[in-house]
Amino acid sequence: MGVFLLKDQEKSKVQLIAELKRLRQRILNLEMSEKKHKQIENALRESEEKYRALVNGASDAIVIVDENGNIFEANRKMEELLGYLKGDLIGKNIIDVHPVDELKRTVAAFKDIIKSGEGVLYNAFALAKDGRVIPVDITGSVVRYSGRAVMQGIFRDVSERKASEERLLASKKRYHLLLDALQEGVWAIDEHSNTVFANTHMAEMLGYTVNDMIGKHAFSFISKEYIDFFEHKNEQRKKGIKERFDLGLVKKDGRTIYVLIESAPIFDDEGNFRGSIAGITDITENRRIMKEYVKSEEKFRNIFDKSPMGIFQSTIDGKFISVNPALARMLGYGSAQEVISSISDISRQIYANPKQCEEFVKIMRMKPDAARFEGQFIRKDGSVWSGKLTIRIISDENNIPHHLDGFVEDITKQKETEEKLKQAMKRLSMLSRRLLEVQETERRHIARELHDEIGQALTAVKINLQAVERAGNKKSTMIPIQECIRVVDRLLQQVRNLSIELHPSILDDLGLVAALRWYVDWLSQQSIMKGSFVTNLTEERLSSVLELTCFRVAQEALTNVVRHARAKNIIVELEKKEGHIHLRIIDDGVGFDVANARADAIKGYSLGLLGMEERISLVKGFLELKSVIGKGTEVNVILPYEKNKNITR
Repeated sequence: MGVFLLKDQEKSKVQLIAELKRLRQRILNLEMSEKKHKQIENALRESEEKYRALVNGASDAIVIVDENGNIFEANRKMEELLGYLKGDLIGKNIIDVHPVDELKRTVAAFKDIIKSGEGVLYNAFALAKDGRVIPVDITGSVVRYSGRAVMQGIFRDVSERKASEERLLASKKRYHLLLDALQEGVWAIDEHSNTVFANTHMAEMLGYTVNDMIGKHAFSFISKEYIDFFEHKNEQRKKGIKERFDLGLVKKDGRTIYVLIESAPIFDDEGNFRGSIAGITDITENRRIMKEYVKSEEKFRNIFDKSPMGIFQSTIDGKFISVNPALARMLGYGSAQEVISSISDISRQIYANPKQCEEFVKIMRMKPDAARFEGQFIRKDGSVWSGKLTIRIISDENNIPHHLDGFVEDITKQKETEEKLKQAMKRLSMLSRRLLEVQETERRHIARELHDEIGQALTAVKINLQAVERAGNKKSTMIPIQECIRVVDRLLQQVRNLSIELHPSILDDLGLVAALRWYVDWLSQQSIMKGSFVTNLTEERLSSVLELTCFRVAQEALTNVVRHARAKNIIVELEKKEGHIHLRIIDDGVGFDVANARADAIKGYSLGLLGMEERISLVKGFLELKSVIGKGTEVNVILPYEKNKNITR
């Protein structure tokens, strides 16, 4: 201070005043500078306090680290996020709060933020005190704190978001699995008709993989002739219209398939058109089947309309659904439509006897697949005609009868012919019966004549010759007489045999049992074979027709054995069993081919077999022939039992 005063003394008064002013101004400036500095310090202190308050009140976790990554500040949310107290966090390095496998990525992001001043690290992970790994998004920035540059890190816990994303992803996977599991294709395109989704079935339908389809324009898969049609339908989607339509698609190998599309539009929240999604069903096979069905239907309609047989469908309660022209003609109507409109009750208007319809219904219930029967029906003009019906009951999916399908054949002429044939056969049968009766009468007469007249005459001749033989004594006359006697003996025996074969009187006098027993014994005596007769019948007499039929059949069969079989043994069995007479003739001869024998009989080469069959058929009997070459023959005859009614032979 003394130095200044000495100097001031050397200066002039003016200079001193000027210097004094400068000093005062300098002092004033210093005082102003000090005041501003204090204001700045107070503002900075207030700003840092507000920053701390903001950090501590933030909803996100915040840490402040230095340029080396050491934490020197953390808010309460950071404590809550990592489970540390603030005092435990201070001094830790950022590598201590991140998983090991995230360190490389975290350190690189830290350096980038230091260099650029800011940055964001998405899908990062923080390491909690208890070892939990917490998904976070980190926003970093370089800020000044307490007068120096530091890095602020804002940690946002995205656990809920991650969980939601995982749930959404799982939902999408389940949705895609569901779409892939569908037995129909699913195809989605955007507003530009580019493919944005296709399920596996859709891709396989076209011979592609899903990845092959994604991004490709819809036209890549649509048959050329359907392009304009598809564009028109796509315009309908833009208007919000859902539709169902057929479309031709081209497979990867160039083949065309046909699909049924059920398409719906897609709009965003603002109502903007974003494309469409469709369910796709391959109907190529269905179309082929439908075409075949149409062809089949045309063939059926052609058969239906042109068939000479009547064809119809009717309801279960008896009303025609459809009728072909042939049935309309059978019923006497001009057209099928006239039949349908005119007949409301088939049983009452068509059947000549409604009760017959009821019987037919019973048959149909027993044979629902195909019931066949014949009946009489009424034409429009009232005349009656005969028809043969085949009717099938058609049931619905619940097996409930729905309608009837039927075929009708006009058999009026056939019935008339059958009736004429029946009458002719009846007349023929009567004539055959009468012929056999006449034949038997004539045989009986001839047999009687042979026995009574010729036999007696031959006997008389023989007696006379014998008398001459006894009276004569010349040797020259004895030899011719003896020869004549021998001839007469043979002739007399032949007459007796003829009489027996034509009609044995024992049949008339004693009946069938006695006649067969005698005849078998007589044949045994006449030939080298051994015969036996077995019966369970008593001596009761059967009807003359039945006795004669049995005897003649046995006679013919035994005669054939004697002539052709070369048999050593023969058995004749006669039984009454279950209301029938059973005649069986068995031999151990050489046998024969039954089929050939029947064929020869039809050709007229074997009248014996035809005669047997004719006699048996006249009494409504049954004949069975069994024969094995080298092992013999068996003849079985079954005749209806009938007692004697004293019918004249």
